[in-house]
Amino acid sequence: VISSVDEVVNPLIKCYPNPAVNGNFNISAPLEIEKISVISINGCLIKQISCVAGSYDSNITGLAQGIYIVEVKLRDKSVSREKLIVQ
Repeated sequence: VISSVDEVVNPLIKCYPNPAVNGNFNISAPLEIEKISVISINGCLIKQISCVAGSYDSNITGLAQGIYIVEVKLRDKSVSREKLIVQ
């Protein structure tokens, strides 16, 4: 359970569109993405995706409207967290 979210923002990692509409959002990074986690504002892990790519298109259809944290772990083990608004 995540009790707080420290903003770790890598300006080279892009999470778009934000707010996410129609259940889709994209992530792009300068290095290969190892893992993407979607976490509710309450700290519950909603979705975890393993991938090996510099970009990822995600379908989050079915998520309730609200604010989520998208945690992106890169191949070099660096981690960035971005707020994602789902409408």
